[in-house]
Amino acid sequence: MNQILNLFSESVVQALGWTLLHSLWQGALLAIILSLLMLVLHRHTSKTRYTIAAATLLLQVLVSAITFDHYYFLAPQETAALNLTVTAAQATLTTTEAPVSFWASPLEVSKAYFEQHMPLIVTFWLMGLVLMALRFLGGLAYTQRLRHYKTTPLSEKWLERLAALQQELGMSKVVRLAESGLVKVPMAIGYAKPVILMPVGAVTGLSQAQVEAILAHELAHILRRDYLFNIIQSIVDIIFFYHPAMWWISGVVRAERENCCDDIAVAVCGSNLTYARALAELEAMRMPAGPALAMAFSGKRNTLLSRIKRLVGKESMRPTFAEGFIAALVLVAGLTVFSYGAVASLKQLNKKDVADKIEANATPTISSTATPAEVYAWEDEETSAYAYKVQDGDGKTRDIVIIKNKKGEVTELYVDGKRIPKKDIPKYTELINQRLQIIDNAPKATSAQVQAGLNEERNALDKTKRRQEKSEYTYRYYGSGDSGAFAPPPPMSPAAPLPPMAHGHRTAPMPPMPPMAPLSGDKDAQKQFKEAMKEHEKEMAEYKSELKKYEEDIRKQMEAGTISQQHYQQQMQHYQQRIEAQARRSEEQGRRAIAQAERAREMAQRHEEMAKKHEERARQHEARMKELKKEMVKDGFIKSENENVNIEITKDSFYVNGKKQSQEMFEKYKKLMDVNITGEGRFRYNQNN
Repeated sequence: MNQILNLFSESVVQALGWTLLHSLWQGALLAIILSLLMLVLHRHTSKTRYTIAAATLLLQVLVSAITFDHYYFLAPQETAALNLTVTAAQATLTTTEAPVSFWASPLEVSKAYFEQHMPLIVTFWLMGLVLMALRFLGGLAYTQRLRHYKTTPLSEKWLERLAALQQELGMSKVVRLAESGLVKVPMAIGYAKPVILMPVGAVTGLSQAQVEAILAHELAHILRRDYLFNIIQSIVDIIFFYHPAMWWISGVVRAERENCCDDIAVAVCGSNLTYARALAELEAMRMPAGPALAMAFSGKRNTLLSRIKRLVGKESMRPTFAEGFIAALVLVAGLTVFSYGAVASLKQLNKKDVADKIEANATPTISSTATPAEVYAWEDEETSAYAYKVQDGDGKTRDIVIIKNKKGEVTELYVDGKRIPKKDIPKYTELINQRLQIIDNAPKATSAQVQAGLNEERNALDKTKRRQEKSEYTYRYYGSGDSGAFAPPPPMSPAAPLPPMAHGHRTAPMPPMPPMAPLSGDKDAQKQFKEAMKEHEKEMAEYKSELKKYEEDIRKQMEAGTISQQHYQQQMQHYQQRIEAQARRSEEQGRRAIAQAERAREMAQRHEEMAKKHEERARQHEARMKELKKEMVKDGFIKSENENVNIEITKDSFYVNGKKQSQEMFEKYKKLMDVNITGEGRFRYNQNN
């Protein structure tokens, strides 16, 4: 499923995934608010309720867009330079049973879990989006086919009644009326050139008053431009196909839309009962629903009864709040169970499971004095995870986790549980590579130096103050972190690498960290500090006992000769090869980054040129149209520049509002409009205000 990263950048996938997750509670909240508003406004006009429902639907789109924008342009919180401290005092390698500290928080666990599976979430959403889009396009194509296939114009009588209804509604748009053998319910299709389709037999099976009420209902859809908004609503439904709360909101919009048209139809025909009987008669004919994109007269069957009750004054709006509230609760509860189920699965690992997982995935924790030996010991594993304790310039302690693949490349970087985008990873790893290069160039230790290093190691154990069973690098941040660039690290003296430890050699136990004395004179804090000191003294006694055992083991291994100079030299050679390969990869990545930046600059330049050309063509077109309108007013074709006009130019004719003009006018406007017509071609221009 990670193949999605080959199609979209990681930042887009992360932003889109978080937008989908946040839309669940956002949509549920909007559904609850809409339910309350529908309950409060149940006595208001259907137009008011429809406006609020449609605004809620579009508000969810706006909120999701803002969420995507927030996550897409959200930069890492810390982009300051790193200062890596490497010393030659001691080399340790430990695997810890406890997870990295930021996993302790359920919120961070959930966040890390979703970030890890974000490509899978986005992939499933895209698959559903494609299926829903194909379904939408199929419905749109079928709806357009209904406009002309197997249609027959109605008699002149009904065309006259349709024109009278249009005049009563104040409509000037031409509407075609026809019978269709494919539709089962009356419906209005189209926006620019609308058509009303009646099922075969519906005109003869209903009374004249009922047919007029049906026509008034469909004309109301055309007058309100419902077909256009219905397409927009269908696109929103495709985007949020996974969201039950959005299904309910969309259903409210459709129901209130039909109520608005019902009110207009009743106002035109003047009788609630006549219109209600028309609805009942159509249902009695057992006519199934039409295409989703067409504005069908009867709507869905489960809404027909409520519409009839509303018309005869027996409407009940109270169930809508319960439906919205239940849908919202189901969404929130499902998301909560899903999130904390992942948290529980992570926390229920026992010690054996943790140990097995560490061994299988090779996730060592390297101390601040790690040497090439420890790095090489894990080279054959699939991945390596390095946990560091970080302290920035403000003295705040942060957790950092670096995950590398078997080639030694950094694949993931986490700061306080927040994943750093891949494009920013080289900024953090550049200084680490510089320090490793210093180690590579350092002189190799002799046998005498090896023995001296072991002696220094035993002496240093009595002085160190590091926490037991936990190893860590110490980084320090310098700079404000707002500039986006790294400050150069201070120069360091070359440090001689310590010899690799032989396989199976036990590392020295780490002394417990003493508790920090309270900064204030608070009695409770002083009491807690004394108790912590007593506990620390017990841990120190245990540590001294373990240290004696460790020194005895070291002495026995030295006598047995388990640490050999030859083995050390071989591992040092492997280490040097890895450092050289890593330097080559870093150089190659730098060249690719420069090339990518150059391509982006060229693309931006081309876009700027295209925008200028488009703007120039738009100005020319606007000037030409303005000159055309002035000439038409001058020639008496129209009274003002804002008047509606229809122009058609063929190879040898010129028509204005359907009337053929003189040859002189033809030559004049053909030249003025700069058109070249050949063969059977035609040029048409319509202005509808």
